[in-house]
Amino acid sequence: MSTTIPTLSGAPLLGNLLELRRDWLALLARVPAECGDVGRIRLGPVSGLVFNSPEAVRTIFVDHTDAFDKGPTLARLVRVFLGNGLLTCDRADHAEQRRLVAPAFLPARLNAYAPFITASVDAVCATIPHGAELDLHTLILQIAMAAMGRTLFSDDLAAIAPRLEAALSDGLAWLAWRVGHPLSLPLAVPTRHNRLATGAVRVLDEVLFGLIARRRAAGPGRGDILDHLVEAGATDDRALRDQLATLLLAGFETTAASISWLWALLGEREGLEEAMREEAQGRAGEVRGTGELALTERAWKEGLRLYPPAHTIGRRVERDLEVAGHVVRKGDVVIVSPWLLHRRPEAFPSPEVFDPDRFAPGHTPPRYAWIPFGAGPRVCIGGAFAAMEARIIVAGLLRRFRFERLTSGRPAPIISLTLRPTSLPVRVLAVSP
Repeated sequence: MSTTIPTLSGAPLLGNLLELRRDWLALLARVPAECGDVGRIRLGPVSGLVFNSPEAVRTIFVDHTDAFDKGPTLARLVRVFLGNGLLTCDRADHAEQRRLVAPAFLPARLNAYAPFITASVDAVCATIPHGAELDLHTLILQIAMAAMGRTLFSDDLAAIAPRLEAALSDGLAWLAWRVGHPLSLPLAVPTRHNRLATGAVRVLDEVLFGLIARRRAAGPGRGDILDHLVEAGATDDRALRDQLATLLLAGFETTAASISWLWALLGEREGLEEAMREEAQGRAGEVRGTGELALTERAWKEGLRLYPPAHTIGRRVERDLEVAGHVVRKGDVVIVSPWLLHRRPEAFPSPEVFDPDRFAPGHTPPRYAWIPFGAGPRVCIGGAFAAMEARIIVAGLLRRFRFERLTSGRPAPIISLTLRPTSLPVRVLAVSP
Protein backbone atom coordinates (compact mmCIF):
# COMPACT_ATOMS: atom_id res chain seq x y z
CA MET A 1 0.00 0.00 0.00
CA SER A 2 1.35 3.42 -1.01
CA THR A 3 0.53 6.87 0.35
CA THR A 4 2.52 8.57 -2.43
CA ILE A 5 0.82 9.12 -5.78
CA PRO A 6 2.99 10.49 -8.61
CA THR A 7 2.09 13.98 -9.81
CA LEU A 8 1.99 14.88 -13.47
CA SER A 9 4.46 17.63 -14.34
CA GLY A 10 2.94 21.02 -15.04
CA ALA A 11 3.34 24.77 -14.81
CA PRO A 12 3.94 26.59 -11.52
CA LEU A 13 0.69 27.52 -9.76
CA LEU A 14 -1.51 26.60 -12.77
CA GLY A 15 -0.35 22.99 -12.88
CA ASN A 16 -2.09 21.30 -15.82
CA LEU A 17 -4.92 23.84 -16.17
CA LEU A 18 -3.77 25.23 -19.53
CA GLU A 19 -3.44 21.69 -20.88
CA LEU A 20 -7.01 20.98 -19.78
CA ARG A 21 -8.19 23.99 -21.78
CA ARG A 22 -6.24 22.93 -24.86
CA ASP A 23 -6.99 19.20 -24.90
CA TRP A 24 -8.39 17.29 -21.92
CA LEU A 25 -7.96 13.91 -23.62
CA ALA A 26 -4.30 14.57 -24.38
CA LEU A 27 -3.80 15.52 -20.74
CA LEU A 28 -5.46 12.28 -19.61
CA ALA A 29 -3.25 10.28 -21.97
CA ARG A 30 -0.17 11.64 -20.20
CA VAL A 31 -1.15 9.92 -16.95
CA PRO A 32 -0.50 6.27 -17.92
CA ALA A 33 2.46 7.31 -20.07
CA GLU A 34 4.21 9.17 -17.22
CA CYS A 35 2.66 7.92 -13.97
CA GLY A 36 1.22 4.45 -14.60
CA ASP A 37 -2.24 3.38 -13.42
CA VAL A 38 -2.66 6.32 -11.04
CA GLY A 39 -1.46 9.90 -11.20
CA ARG A 40 -2.29 13.30 -9.75
CA ILE A 41 -3.19 16.16 -12.06
CA ARG A 42 -3.27 19.75 -10.78
CA LEU A 43 -5.85 22.19 -12.12
CA GLY A 44 -4.97 25.52 -10.59
CA PRO A 45 -6.04 25.43 -6.93
CA VAL A 46 -7.52 21.91 -7.09
CA SER A 47 -6.18 18.50 -7.96
CA GLY A 48 -7.59 15.15 -9.02
CA LEU A 49 -6.35 11.58 -8.72
CA VAL A 50 -6.74 9.76 -12.04
CA PHE A 51 -7.19 6.00 -11.58
CA ASN A 52 -6.94 3.86 -14.70
CA SER A 53 -7.46 0.18 -13.89
CA PRO A 54 -10.40 -2.24 -13.63
CA GLU A 55 -9.38 -2.87 -10.00
CA ALA A 56 -9.87 0.82 -9.18
CA VAL A 57 -13.21 0.90 -11.03
CA ARG A 58 -14.49 -1.95 -8.91
CA THR A 59 -13.38 -0.30 -5.67
CA ILE A 60 -14.80 3.15 -6.49
CA PHE A 61 -18.04 2.22 -8.28
CA VAL A 62 -18.96 -1.18 -6.84
CA ASP A 63 -17.32 -2.32 -3.61
CA HIS A 64 -17.06 0.92 -1.64
CA THR A 65 -19.75 3.19 -3.01
CA ASP A 66 -20.41 4.48 0.52
CA ALA A 67 -16.97 6.12 0.46
CA PHE A 68 -17.62 8.23 -2.66
CA ASP A 69 -20.11 10.84 -3.80
CA LYS A 70 -20.57 12.91 -6.95
CA GLY A 71 -17.57 15.00 -7.95
CA PRO A 72 -18.10 18.46 -6.43
CA THR A 73 -17.23 20.74 -9.34
CA LEU A 74 -18.82 19.00 -12.32
CA ALA A 75 -21.95 17.96 -10.44
CA ARG A 76 -22.46 21.52 -9.25
CA LEU A 77 -22.08 22.90 -12.76
CA VAL A 78 -24.28 20.29 -14.43
CA ARG A 79 -27.01 20.96 -11.86
CA VAL A 80 -27.32 24.44 -13.36
CA PHE A 81 -29.05 22.78 -16.34
CA LEU A 82 -30.27 19.40 -15.22
CA GLY A 83 -31.23 20.24 -11.66
CA ASN A 84 -31.18 17.54 -9.01
CA GLY A 85 -31.92 14.58 -11.27
CA LEU A 86 -30.65 11.03 -11.33
CA LEU A 87 -27.32 12.00 -12.92
CA THR A 88 -26.46 14.85 -10.58
CA CYS A 89 -28.04 13.96 -7.22
CA ASP A 90 -25.89 13.12 -4.20
CA ARG A 91 -25.61 9.59 -2.84
CA ALA A 92 -28.21 10.30 -0.14
CA ASP A 93 -30.89 10.96 -2.77
CA HIS A 94 -29.84 8.43 -5.37
CA ALA A 95 -31.62 5.27 -4.22
CA GLU A 96 -35.00 7.02 -3.97
CA GLN A 97 -34.57 8.76 -7.32
CA ARG A 98 -33.57 5.51 -9.01
CA ARG A 99 -36.65 3.82 -7.51
CA LEU A 100 -38.84 6.45 -9.16
CA VAL A 101 -37.17 6.28 -12.58
CA ALA A 102 -36.45 2.53 -12.83
CA PRO A 103 -40.02 1.41 -13.71
CA ALA A 104 -39.89 3.48 -16.90
CA PHE A 105 -36.98 1.33 -18.11
CA LEU A 106 -38.27 -2.17 -17.39
CA PRO A 107 -37.67 -4.51 -20.37
CA ALA A 108 -41.37 -4.81 -21.22
CA ARG A 109 -41.71 -1.04 -21.32
CA LEU A 110 -38.61 -0.61 -23.46
CA ASN A 111 -40.28 -2.69 -26.16
CA ALA A 112 -43.27 -0.35 -26.05
CA TYR A 113 -41.01 2.63 -26.85
CA ALA A 114 -39.62 1.06 -30.03
CA PRO A 115 -42.50 2.30 -32.24
CA PHE A 116 -41.89 5.87 -31.04
CA ILE A 117 -38.26 5.69 -32.18
CA THR A 118 -39.14 3.99 -35.48
CA ALA A 119 -41.72 6.68 -36.26
CA SER A 120 -39.11 9.37 -35.61
CA VAL A 121 -36.62 7.77 -38.00
CA ASP A 122 -39.34 7.55 -40.67
CA ALA A 123 -40.46 11.16 -40.22
CA VAL A 124 -37.02 12.77 -40.35
CA CYS A 125 -35.66 10.56 -43.14
CA ALA A 126 -38.66 11.42 -45.32
CA THR A 127 -37.40 15.02 -45.46
CA ILE A 128 -33.89 14.14 -46.71
CA PRO A 129 -33.47 14.20 -50.54
CA HIS A 130 -30.94 12.00 -52.28
CA GLY A 131 -27.91 14.01 -53.35
CA ALA A 132 -28.13 16.41 -50.40
CA GLU A 133 -24.92 17.42 -48.65
CA LEU A 134 -25.30 17.70 -44.90
CA ASP A 135 -23.67 17.14 -41.54
CA LEU A 136 -24.55 13.58 -40.57
CA HIS A 137 -24.20 14.34 -36.87
CA THR A 138 -26.80 17.10 -37.20
CA LEU A 139 -29.17 14.69 -38.96
CA ILE A 140 -28.73 12.09 -36.23
CA LEU A 141 -29.33 14.75 -33.57
CA GLN A 142 -32.62 15.63 -35.31
CA ILE A 143 -33.71 12.00 -35.28
CA ALA A 144 -32.69 11.54 -31.65
CA MET A 145 -34.53 14.70 -30.58
CA ALA A 146 -37.68 13.53 -32.39
CA ALA A 147 -37.37 10.11 -30.78
CA MET A 148 -37.01 11.56 -27.28
CA GLY A 149 -39.98 13.89 -27.83
CA ARG A 150 -42.20 10.91 -28.61
CA THR A 151 -40.69 8.60 -25.99
CA LEU A 152 -40.67 11.07 -23.10
CA PHE A 153 -43.81 13.06 -23.86
CA SER A 154 -45.69 11.39 -26.76
CA ASP A 155 -45.14 14.75 -28.41
CA ASP A 156 -43.80 15.87 -31.78
CA LEU A 157 -41.20 18.46 -30.83
CA ALA A 158 -40.54 19.52 -34.44
CA ALA A 159 -41.78 23.07 -33.89
CA ILE A 160 -39.53 23.69 -30.89
CA ALA A 161 -36.71 21.23 -31.58
CA PRO A 162 -34.26 23.80 -33.05
CA ARG A 163 -34.72 26.05 -30.02
CA LEU A 164 -34.38 23.15 -27.61
CA GLU A 165 -31.31 21.76 -29.39
CA ALA A 166 -29.70 25.22 -29.33
CA ALA A 167 -30.35 25.53 -25.59
CA LEU A 168 -28.79 22.15 -24.87
CA SER A 169 -25.78 22.99 -27.08
CA ASP A 170 -25.36 26.36 -25.38
CA GLY A 171 -25.50 24.70 -21.99
CA LEU A 172 -22.86 22.15 -22.93
CA ALA A 173 -20.66 24.87 -24.43
CA TRP A 174 -20.87 26.89 -21.20
CA LEU A 175 -20.08 23.79 -19.16
CA ALA A 176 -16.97 23.05 -21.26
CA TRP A 177 -15.82 26.66 -20.87
CA ARG A 178 -16.54 26.76 -17.15
CA VAL A 179 -14.60 23.58 -16.36
CA GLY A 180 -11.54 25.14 -17.98
CA HIS A 181 -12.00 28.41 -16.07
CA PRO A 182 -12.49 27.39 -12.42
CA LEU A 183 -11.93 30.93 -11.10
CA SER A 184 -14.69 32.49 -13.23
CA LEU A 185 -17.32 34.82 -11.79
CA PRO A 186 -20.47 33.23 -10.32
CA LEU A 187 -23.44 32.54 -12.60
CA ALA A 188 -25.38 35.48 -11.10
CA VAL A 189 -22.86 37.92 -12.65
CA PRO A 190 -24.09 38.58 -16.23
CA THR A 191 -20.90 37.96 -18.16
CA ARG A 192 -21.15 36.88 -21.79
CA HIS A 193 -20.69 33.21 -20.93
CA ASN A 194 -23.05 33.35 -17.96
CA ARG A 195 -25.79 34.94 -20.07
CA LEU A 196 -25.45 32.00 -22.45
CA ALA A 197 -26.00 29.61 -19.55
CA THR A 198 -28.96 31.42 -18.01
CA GLY A 199 -30.62 31.75 -21.39
CA ALA A 200 -30.27 28.01 -21.95
CA VAL A 201 -31.81 27.24 -18.55
CA ARG A 202 -34.69 29.59 -19.29
CA VAL A 203 -35.51 27.74 -22.52
CA LEU A 204 -35.27 24.32 -20.86
CA ASP A 205 -37.55 25.43 -18.03
CA GLU A 206 -40.09 26.94 -20.39
CA VAL A 207 -40.26 23.85 -22.61
CA LEU A 208 -40.24 21.18 -19.89
CA PHE A 209 -42.60 22.89 -17.47
CA GLY A 210 -44.89 23.58 -20.42
CA LEU A 211 -44.94 19.91 -21.44
CA ILE A 212 -45.59 18.86 -17.84
CA ALA A 213 -48.49 21.34 -17.55
CA ARG A 214 -50.04 20.04 -20.77
CA ARG A 215 -49.85 16.48 -19.44
CA ARG A 216 -51.43 17.53 -16.16
CA ALA A 217 -54.34 18.99 -18.14
CA ALA A 218 -54.69 16.05 -20.52
CA GLY A 219 -54.21 13.28 -17.96
CA PRO A 220 -52.22 10.01 -18.20
CA GLY A 221 -52.65 7.12 -20.58
CA ARG A 222 -49.99 7.82 -23.23
CA GLY A 223 -47.64 5.01 -22.19
CA ASP A 224 -44.58 7.27 -22.43
CA ILE A 225 -41.83 7.84 -19.87
CA LEU A 226 -43.56 10.87 -18.34
CA ASP A 227 -46.59 8.66 -17.61
CA HIS A 228 -44.39 6.08 -15.87
CA LEU A 229 -42.60 8.71 -13.77
CA VAL A 230 -45.91 10.10 -12.51
CA GLU A 231 -47.22 6.58 -11.90
CA ALA A 232 -44.14 5.80 -9.80
CA GLY A 233 -44.77 8.80 -7.56
CA ALA A 234 -42.77 11.65 -9.13
CA THR A 235 -45.57 14.21 -8.72
CA ASP A 236 -43.62 17.39 -7.95
CA ASP A 237 -43.21 19.52 -11.10
CA ARG A 238 -39.62 20.51 -10.27
CA ALA A 239 -38.61 16.89 -9.64
CA LEU A 240 -40.26 15.85 -12.91
CA ARG A 241 -38.52 18.66 -14.77
CA ASP A 242 -35.11 17.59 -13.44
CA GLN A 243 -35.58 13.92 -14.35
CA LEU A 244 -36.93 14.77 -17.80
CA ALA A 245 -34.04 17.16 -18.48
CA THR A 246 -31.58 14.42 -17.54
CA LEU A 247 -33.27 11.79 -19.70
CA LEU A 248 -33.65 14.21 -22.61
CA LEU A 249 -29.96 15.05 -22.63
CA ALA A 250 -28.96 11.39 -22.33
CA GLY A 251 -31.31 10.14 -25.05
CA PHE A 252 -30.61 13.03 -27.38
CA GLU A 253 -27.00 14.08 -26.99
CA THR A 254 -25.19 10.94 -25.84
CA THR A 255 -26.98 8.45 -28.11
CA ALA A 256 -26.57 10.71 -31.13
CA ALA A 257 -22.87 11.10 -30.37
CA SER A 258 -22.40 7.32 -30.16
CA ILE A 259 -24.14 6.77 -33.52
CA SER A 260 -22.15 9.53 -35.22
CA TRP A 261 -18.87 8.08 -33.97
CA LEU A 262 -19.94 4.69 -35.31
CA TRP A 263 -20.45 6.17 -38.77
CA ALA A 264 -17.14 8.00 -38.60
CA LEU A 265 -15.42 4.68 -37.94
CA LEU A 266 -17.24 2.38 -40.38
CA GLY A 267 -14.89 3.06 -43.29
CA GLU A 268 -11.95 1.68 -41.30
CA ARG A 269 -13.29 -1.90 -41.64
CA GLU A 270 -13.70 -2.92 -45.26
CA GLY A 271 -17.08 -4.46 -45.98
CA LEU A 272 -18.51 -3.72 -42.53
CA GLU A 273 -21.08 -1.15 -43.64
CA GLU A 274 -22.45 -3.44 -46.36
CA ALA A 275 -22.64 -6.35 -43.95
CA MET A 276 -24.55 -4.17 -41.49
CA ARG A 277 -26.86 -3.01 -44.28
CA GLU A 278 -27.63 -6.60 -45.23
CA GLU A 279 -28.36 -7.33 -41.58
CA ALA A 280 -30.69 -4.31 -41.41
CA GLN A 281 -32.50 -5.27 -44.62
CA GLY A 282 -33.05 -8.70 -43.14
CA ARG A 283 -34.82 -7.07 -40.22
CA ALA A 284 -37.10 -4.72 -42.14
CA GLY A 285 -39.69 -4.91 -39.36
CA GLU A 286 -39.39 -3.29 -35.97
CA VAL A 287 -36.04 -3.66 -34.21
CA ARG A 288 -36.32 -4.12 -30.47
CA GLY A 289 -34.42 -6.65 -28.40
CA THR A 290 -30.71 -7.21 -28.16
CA GLY A 291 -29.31 -9.80 -30.55
CA GLU A 292 -31.59 -8.83 -33.43
CA LEU A 293 -28.81 -6.83 -35.10
CA ALA A 294 -25.79 -8.56 -33.61
CA LEU A 295 -23.16 -7.14 -35.99
CA THR A 296 -24.54 -3.62 -35.69
CA GLU A 297 -24.51 -3.87 -31.92
CA ARG A 298 -20.91 -5.12 -31.88
CA ALA A 299 -19.83 -2.19 -34.06
CA TRP A 300 -21.73 0.27 -31.87
CA LYS A 301 -20.11 -1.14 -28.73
CA GLU A 302 -16.67 -0.82 -30.29
CA GLY A 303 -17.47 2.79 -31.17
CA LEU A 304 -18.44 3.32 -27.52
CA ARG A 305 -15.10 1.84 -26.51
CA LEU A 306 -13.15 4.35 -28.58
CA TYR A 307 -15.40 7.36 -28.01
CA PRO A 308 -17.54 6.92 -24.89
CA PRO A 309 -19.87 9.94 -24.64
CA ALA A 310 -19.37 9.99 -20.84
CA HIS A 311 -15.60 10.30 -21.18
CA THR A 312 -14.77 11.30 -17.59
CA ILE A 313 -16.38 10.47 -14.23
CA GLY A 314 -15.41 12.21 -10.99
CA ARG A 315 -16.10 11.26 -7.38
CA ARG A 316 -15.42 13.01 -4.05
CA VAL A 317 -13.85 10.82 -1.35
CA GLU A 318 -15.95 10.71 1.84
CA ARG A 319 -13.57 8.70 4.05
CA ASP A 320 -9.98 7.48 3.94
CA LEU A 321 -9.52 4.14 2.19
CA GLU A 322 -7.29 2.18 -0.18
CA VAL A 323 -7.88 2.21 -3.94
CA ALA A 324 -5.79 -0.10 -6.12
CA GLY A 325 -2.94 -0.14 -3.62
CA HIS A 326 -2.96 3.61 -2.93
CA VAL A 327 -4.37 5.52 0.04
CA VAL A 328 -6.90 8.24 -0.78
CA ARG A 329 -8.01 10.76 1.84
CA LYS A 330 -11.35 12.28 2.71
CA GLY A 331 -11.83 15.35 0.53
CA ASP A 332 -9.76 14.03 -2.40
CA VAL A 333 -11.32 13.96 -5.85
CA VAL A 334 -10.82 10.76 -7.85
CA ILE A 335 -11.26 10.60 -11.62
CA VAL A 336 -11.98 7.59 -13.80
CA SER A 337 -11.98 8.16 -17.54
CA PRO A 338 -13.74 5.51 -19.66
CA TRP A 339 -11.95 7.05 -22.67
CA LEU A 340 -8.61 6.26 -21.02
CA LEU A 341 -9.64 2.95 -19.46
CA HIS A 342 -10.91 1.64 -22.81
CA ARG A 343 -7.43 2.13 -24.27
CA ARG A 344 -5.58 -0.17 -21.88
CA PRO A 345 -3.61 -2.49 -24.18
CA GLU A 346 -3.83 -5.30 -21.61
CA ALA A 347 -7.59 -5.38 -22.17
CA PHE A 348 -7.73 -4.19 -25.79
CA PRO A 349 -4.63 -4.98 -27.89
CA SER A 350 -3.92 -2.30 -30.53
CA PRO A 351 -6.38 -0.09 -28.66
CA GLU A 352 -6.67 2.66 -31.29
CA VAL A 353 -7.82 0.16 -33.95
CA PHE A 354 -11.57 -0.02 -34.61
CA ASP A 355 -12.37 -3.74 -34.35
CA PRO A 356 -15.98 -4.83 -33.63
CA ASP A 357 -14.78 -8.42 -33.28
CA ARG A 358 -13.64 -7.49 -29.76
CA PHE A 359 -17.33 -7.90 -28.87
CA ALA A 360 -18.00 -11.06 -30.88
CA PRO A 361 -19.43 -14.07 -29.00
CA GLY A 362 -16.78 -15.50 -26.71
CA HIS A 363 -14.77 -12.25 -26.67
CA THR A 364 -16.25 -10.39 -23.72
CA PRO A 365 -13.96 -7.59 -22.45
CA PRO A 366 -12.44 -8.06 -18.99
CA ARG A 367 -14.81 -7.06 -16.22
CA TYR A 368 -14.74 -3.32 -15.47
CA ALA A 369 -12.43 -2.64 -18.43
CA TRP A 370 -15.36 -1.42 -20.61
CA ILE A 371 -17.70 0.95 -18.78
CA PRO A 372 -19.38 3.35 -21.25
CA PHE A 373 -22.42 3.49 -18.93
CA GLY A 374 -20.47 3.47 -15.67
CA ALA A 375 -20.69 0.63 -13.17
CA GLY A 376 -22.25 -0.32 -9.84
CA PRO A 377 -25.38 1.24 -8.29
CA ARG A 378 -25.02 4.40 -10.38
CA VAL A 379 -24.67 2.60 -13.71
CA CYS A 380 -26.67 4.46 -16.35
CA ILE A 381 -30.30 3.41 -16.00
CA GLY A 382 -30.88 4.01 -19.70
CA GLY A 383 -28.13 1.79 -21.10
CA ALA A 384 -30.53 -0.78 -22.57
CA PHE A 385 -32.72 2.01 -23.94
CA ALA A 386 -29.70 3.67 -25.57
CA ALA A 387 -28.72 0.37 -27.21
CA MET A 388 -32.24 -0.10 -28.57
CA GLU A 389 -32.45 3.51 -29.77
CA ALA A 390 -29.08 3.17 -31.52
CA ARG A 391 -30.04 -0.11 -33.23
CA ILE A 392 -33.30 1.33 -34.55
CA ILE A 393 -31.73 4.55 -35.83
CA VAL A 394 -28.71 2.86 -37.41
CA ALA A 395 -30.82 0.19 -39.09
CA GLY A 396 -33.29 2.78 -40.39
CA LEU A 397 -30.52 4.89 -41.91
CA LEU A 398 -28.74 1.89 -43.44
CA ARG A 399 -31.91 0.70 -45.15
CA ARG A 400 -32.56 4.09 -46.73
CA PHE A 401 -29.24 5.76 -47.47
CA ARG A 402 -25.57 5.52 -48.23
CA PHE A 403 -23.52 8.36 -46.84
CA GLU A 404 -20.50 9.38 -48.91
CA ARG A 405 -17.95 10.97 -46.60
CA LEU A 406 -16.79 14.40 -47.80
CA THR A 407 -13.83 14.40 -45.43
CA SER A 408 -11.41 11.64 -44.49
CA GLY A 409 -10.20 10.32 -41.18
CA ARG A 410 -11.72 10.54 -37.76
CA PRO A 411 -13.25 13.91 -36.86
CA ALA A 412 -11.82 15.76 -33.89
CA PRO A 413 -13.86 15.36 -30.71
CA ILE A 414 -15.65 18.22 -28.99
CA ILE A 415 -15.02 17.73 -25.28
CA SER A 416 -17.81 18.79 -22.94
CA LEU A 417 -20.09 16.78 -20.67
CA THR A 418 -20.17 14.39 -23.63
CA LEU A 419 -17.71 13.53 -26.40
CA ARG A 420 -19.21 14.39 -29.77
CA PRO A 421 -17.57 14.70 -33.22
CA THR A 422 -16.94 18.21 -34.52
CA SER A 423 -18.78 17.50 -37.78
CA LEU A 424 -19.35 14.67 -40.22
CA PRO A 425 -20.08 16.14 -43.68
CA VAL A 426 -21.59 13.63 -46.11
CA ARG A 427 -23.44 13.38 -49.42
CA VAL A 428 -26.69 11.39 -49.19
CA LEU A 429 -27.00 8.63 -51.80
CA ALA A 430 -29.72 6.10 -52.48
CA VAL A 431 -29.31 2.47 -51.52
CA SER A 432 -28.95 0.34 -54.64
CA PRO A 433 -31.81 -2.14 -55.11
